[in-house]
Amino acid sequence: MANTKEAELQRPTAVGVFPGDQSVCGAQDMSGNVNEWCQTRWCDERGQEYPARYAAGDGREDLAGGNDVWRVWRGGAYDDSHNTYPRCSARISYSPDLDGVNVGFRVVVSPFLDSGR
Repeated sequence: MANTKEAELQRPTAVGVFPGDQSVCGAQDMSGNVNEWCQTRWCDERGQEYPARYAAGDGREDLAGGNDVWRVWRGGAYDDSHNTYPRCSARISYSPDLDGVNVGFRVVVSPFLDSGR
């Protein structure tokens, strides 16, 4: 159902290769394949971790800050076992200057955001 260690592909694949891994809104490959960077901050200015339960407007989506502001990865990757990180709910954090072959990001456009036009 997802590109994890058990699939034995040992590399990222194009979105849609695992059609069974599709959400109700049509998003595919949200688990496995590559870890996905999020703009979400891991900690607030006092160094306190934001709780896993999302609360809009609590500051975690603040874009300010450089590499000293750790951000969230979600989804797990092709080299993770199915019982570790490859879940949409998995959250881990890293410095934004970290890169690797199992890391990517997903461009998201919401039809509910005002474009200012």
